[in-house]
Amino acid sequence: MRRLGLALALCLAAALPAGGARGADPLDGPGLKAHLASLADLLAQREGGAIPTLTDGDHAKLATGKAVLKEHKDGELIRGTVFRVAETEAWRIWLALSDNDHHEDFMPYVREGAVLEQAGGTKLAYQYLEMPAVKHRHLITRARDNGALWQASGKTIWESVWWLEPDSEDDVAGYIERGLIQHVTAEEAAEAIFTPANDGYWLLVELPDGRTLIVYQTFSDIGGKVPAFVVNEFGPQSMDKLTRVIETRGQAIESVFSSAAAAPPAPDGSPVEQLR
Repeated sequence: MRRLGLALALCLAAALPAGGARGADPLDGPGLKAHLASLADLLAQREGGAIPTLTDGDHAKLATGKAVLKEHKDGELIRGTVFRVAETEAWRIWLALSDNDHHEDFMPYVREGAVLEQAGGTKLAYQYLEMPAVKHRHLITRARDNGALWQASGKTIWESVWWLEPDSEDDVAGYIERGLIQHVTAEEAAEAIFTPANDGYWLLVELPDGRTLIVYQTFSDIGGKVPAFVVNEFGPQSMDKLTRVIETRGQAIESVFSSAAAAPPAPDGSPVEQLR
């Protein structure tokens, strides 16, 4: 997440982006601002935390593909939100985000990502992070995909929110014993620090010019003896990098899935139609 790179998911899809065809003139700053304003009623149906206000200068910057980072204090730590307009279709980004079982293949510091349970639009997932210069961390999060918003928007706004699963630290050993966590031993899990706080959301909004607005917000307390000022200095800096790693993964997402390796579902639980 912002914690040197961890994530859960959200996205948006359509065969050609439902919001508009590829090849349309790219939105400029005022065009982007106007389009997002037109989606206000739909975005009010989000389940994630507040979206920070963007200035005219922020919209202009985003329209050129540059990232905008917003930060605000949440206790001693910073809650960060990064905005970026990606060239990649939203359904591809969604699949990369949602594919927890393969996060170790491309996400920074992740030795293992594993889906522990999945039903009814929610997902319980484990991550073990080999972080530099400090003890390894691990955590169990629960994520919920906003299928109602996806349908109401004509399948063009995809949202996933996540939070730390309460009282889950003692469950890790059992998941290892059952084989749901395969690349971390019980001894390693016992030695690692279980992160005491982690929540956030991914929001993908398909734009009329065929691009995708990514909004990624996260708050994480990695625990241990790492000073807050260190987390605040390096955590937000990693957020834009993570969106680019996930976009790159999404660009070749077809190579990841096959009839023997089913893709994650769309927000409402249905198959992602572009892979059919």
